[in-house]
Amino acid sequence: MAFPKNDLFPVFDQRVSKFARALGHPARIRILRLLEENGSMQVIQLEDLLPLSQGTITEHLRKLRLAELINVTVRGLMNFYSINESGIQSLFNTHLILADILYGAYRDQSGTLIKPGSTAEDGR
Repeated sequence: MAFPKNDLFPVFDQRVSKFARALGHPARIRILRLLEENGSMQVIQLEDLLPLSQGTITEHLRKLRLAELINVTVRGLMNFYSINESGIQSLFNTHLILADILYGAYRDQSGTLIKPGSTAEDGR
């Protein structure tokens, strides 16, 4: 019987992959930006701001929820979507760790990411 191959990889690699899939479409990036700018929103409000159908927006929201980047709050028959702050913080931290791994970068005392051959002043 087949089983998910994702489980054969380190947890960190699985987490990076989860975020990459969630951010892998410009509509999902735009949805995150709209939620950040406007706070809690319904699908119909997003539909007014995006060139996408309600069903497509709902699918993008589902993928963002699976990555734990947004929350959904049910009020009666209505769903309201908002940014999941802890999920965004996890994305940020994962990005910094990945930069450390890929570029051999490090953080100085202020937390600034420094790549080899650069100085804290230029950050490159």
